[in-house]
Amino acid sequence: MRFLRVTWYYNALNGSFHMQSDSPRTAPRLALTASERRASISLASLFASRMLGLFLLLPVFAVAAQSLEGAWIRLAWAWHLAFTG
Repeated sequence: MRFLRVTWYYNALNGSFHMQSDSPRTAPRLALTASERRASISLASLFASRMLGLFLLLPVFAVAAQSLEGAWIRLAWAWHLAFTG
C-alpha cells in the first residue's frame, strides 16, 4: 500500500486553500541502493548496541561499584564514559 503525498497551499490574496497531491503513476519511488542500505543498517546497529550497553550494563556496574572503595568516583566515570563515548 502506497501513501500519497498531499500538500496544502494557502492563497493569501483571496484566502483560499488549494490541495495538490501526487498520483500513484507520477509519484517517484524512493529506494535505497545496496551500499546506502548497508550503511544505514550498520549505523543503526551501532547506536542500538550502544543503547543496549547503556541500559543493561551500567546499572550492574553501579550496584557492583558501591561495594568498592572509591565507588562514587568510579560510578561518575562510568556515567561519563557512557554518555560521552
